[in-house]
Amino acid sequence: MHYNISVELQAVALLSLPQLSIDEVDTTASLLKKLDFEHLQALINQHRTHPCVYKNIRQHFTKQVPSSFLLSLKNRYIKNMTRNTKQLGICAKLNQLFQDNNISIHFFKGLSLSKILYHDIALRNNNDIDVLISKSDLGQANRILNSMGFYAHEFDALDNEWRNAYFKVHKDIGYTNQEGVLIELHLELSIPIIAEMSIYQKELQYRDKLFQTTLSSDELFYLCWHGSHSLFHRLKWLIDLKLYCQKLEKKIDDSSYFSGNSRRNVVCSLYLLAKLY
Repeated sequence: MHYNISVELQAVALLSLPQLSIDEVDTTASLLKKLDFEHLQALINQHRTHPCVYKNIRQHFTKQVPSSFLLSLKNRYIKNMTRNTKQLGICAKLNQLFQDNNISIHFFKGLSLSKILYHDIALRNNNDIDVLISKSDLGQANRILNSMGFYAHEFDALDNEWRNAYFKVHKDIGYTNQEGVLIELHLELSIPIIAEMSIYQKELQYRDKLFQTTLSSDELFYLCWHGSHSLFHRLKWLIDLKLYCQKLEKKIDDSSYFSGNSRRNVVCSLYLLAKLY
């Protein structure tokens, strides 16, 4: 780890991992002795990694943190676990309804990464449900979501001309229900003017399992693209990449989307990982 990074960010980077090694436990214990807990709390809130932070502190460092700090993390952990459990039920129902209507659907990011990388849906903060479908299935998908109590009121108010204009600059539609659960229905993985995602979308779009069970270099590329285009303002996205790289090991394919402009997304992402870890 590079020590020109603040003590608080170093601590958050380690505590945000789903599992700590013995050396990482020792390093974190040392960092906790000299950091500002208000700053630490602010960083945890910013980067949305509180589930793993709570797990690691409860397991290793309960005597080194203020009780109020630990209680706050516990409450957020329980809230996240409750939300993710509710999302899992919605995903299962949505998947069944889409399959019954012969609509190819793929869940990605969110709970999918919780299952495949963290092996525990409680350990990753997931604010919404990301779903990818074919654009030709939008009408049917809209009716199914409405039947489940999810609506995209602003999009529904647009006429066909404005909808065509909308999809020139947007890749998804946000649906919410009365409880505030958000489903982002993606018709593209990136806004259409970005051609570098076309290969990955072809690979991803037609899987029919609720969550994927295998890792792939194309999904790693998508995570690099998503993080770099979002300026990695959430540490949890770097954690996803770190775990993905560890699990893929040397199985990353040297394919066309790791060249040219696409390579910059991967290099930028891996450089940030190297700086922090």
